Amino acid sequence: AVAAAGGTRARPWRGCGGARVRRPRGMTAPAQPPQRTVVHGDAFEWLATQPTLGERTCVVTSAPDRSEIREAFGSRTPTAEEYGAWLTETTRLIVSKLDAGCAAVFYQSDVRYDAGVDNPSAAAAGTHGAEDAGAWEYIDKSFLCTSGALKAGGRVMWHKLALRTRPDNLVLGVNPGYTHVLCYGSPRGTRLPPPCSPAVSNAPDVMSRGETDWARGAGAEATERIVRYLRDGLGARRIVDPFCGTG
Repeated sequence: AVAAAGGTRARPWRGCGGARVRRPRGMTAPAQPPQRTVVHGDAFEWLATQPTLGERTCVVTSAPDRSEIREAFGSRTPTAEEYGAWLTETTRLIVSKLDAGCAAVFYQSDVRYDAGVDNPSAAAAGTHGAEDAGAWEYIDKSFLCTSGALKAGGRVMWHKLALRTRPDNLVLGVNPGYTHVLCYGSPRGTRLPPPCSPAVSNAPDVMSRGETDWARGAGAEATERIVRYLRDGLGARRIVDPFCGTG
């Protein structure tokens, strides 16, 4: 079964749901189509009501970028520091709800921003109004997520990369040419599958993102590899995405 909980603070994350994309080589369709449940409500309020997410339930999600949570900050874009605290706490909350033997996978793309202006719109347009503008910095989401997972008592199971371009291409703009794929084990204990298992060999350290049906959606190939790893390696039978939005 597939469970998806959406919230008003979440962006419309589509991932590969409903996308007409090519299935990665060597991957076959499931014997039975998955079921899907969408909970309409605030993701954080829903999570707060769950003692744990349940047995054999893992998380696959992509937390919103700071430009997508303006509602939570009085209709303004949070600063890099505010967003960092928000993402760290969000990850801590999700990982704290994992049952024993389960894991949460975060699909997060770093963001470059102008520290002098600290305005995503101006940075993206290249229009800066401050004298010290041009001091470009990164929001390293892998660091923020990992900090939250460790605060929850979880552990880092692995850290992989999904590429949206060739590895030798220089990508200019707000986002780099890769996305972090971060897997955290439950504070109640989670064992990695054996290194020689098919689940591990099917999830390489660096993978192609695959096709998307939305500009900010997760790639179909990377998403399918993640879900199959959780199913075949950890025995997951339900996937929760707290930030499915309208996807």
